[in-house]
Amino acid sequence: MNVVFKLFAGMFLFFTLTGCIGEQYDFTPPTVTISTAIESMNEQSIELEEVKIDWDSDKHYKKETEDILSFAKEQKPVIFKSGQKVSYDFDSQDFAIEELNISVWKNNEEIKLVTKEDRSFHLPEQEGEYVIVFDLRTNSGIAQYVGNILMVGSSSEQTFESFFHEKMNDKHMNKVEYSYELVQKEFNVVHEADAIAVFRENSNEEEKIFIAYFEKVESQWQWIQTRGAKWDSPVKWSSMNQPPFIYSGAISDRSISEVYVGNEPAKIIMIEDEKRFWYAISPTNDVEITIIKDDGSKEIMEEISHVE
Repeated sequence: MNVVFKLFAGMFLFFTLTGCIGEQYDFTPPTVTISTAIESMNEQSIELEEVKIDWDSDKHYKKETEDILSFAKEQKPVIFKSGQKVSYDFDSQDFAIEELNISVWKNNEEIKLVTKEDRSFHLPEQEGEYVIVFDLRTNSGIAQYVGNILMVGSSSEQTFESFFHEKMNDKHMNKVEYSYELVQKEFNVVHEADAIAVFRENSNEEEKIFIAYFEKVESQWQWIQTRGAKWDSPVKWSSMNQPPFIYSGAISDRSISEVYVGNEPAKIIMIEDEKRFWYAISPTNDVEITIIKDDGSKEIMEEISHVE
């Protein structure tokens, strides 16, 4: 009887130790995922990016990002519904949470979100693009994560900003090393219920800037036409080939102070450093484009370059 008992105990001890040896532990800072709550009909998730790590476990992990908001805005936005209930999750949790804070940023204003015991929280009601910041403090150290999220409405009448971001995401869904930024928007430019958007794209280290024209038809926005330019010449301009005739171009020459489309002065937007962009609307096609420099000299640009 004792022999049988000892044999059984030995086998139990062997399998217990074998299980302990075979079990793997992940002591690295966790991966954080934000996803729609279980009851949501439209599943969506985003894996947040690490921006600040000071973590001691199997070894010391250290990471520091200087401008976390700018870094987050470079990420491709993930679309969620305004006011939607979402939850956070870790890929592993070999640590004890001491403090956890989640907030979103829009136009340099922070909105702190309230988390619940089931690890859920509600996103903002207001539509638009936000940076979400996830701050985690544990017994192993601290970790900070960010993501770029886009809040869109659930109503039948879609806002312009929601429409624009959804179209941009659909168009460039499978592109890698791609980002875009909505620089400026203007409404009721030619008639009621129309809009202009100026945006820049970065893809494979190449930057372009575009202007697009939109019209609202039966409460829904329609993307009508687009023109764009690169930054590889002092003035690069183009015109749309159907009404409204929108002329536009990039400026990298700091001596240019004004641009005229016929007799119409163009609007000039500062983009970054010495990069500027101009546009103007003309009732007619094939008008002269004149640039005026700081010294008062004028130059007529006769050639048209189209960049789609």
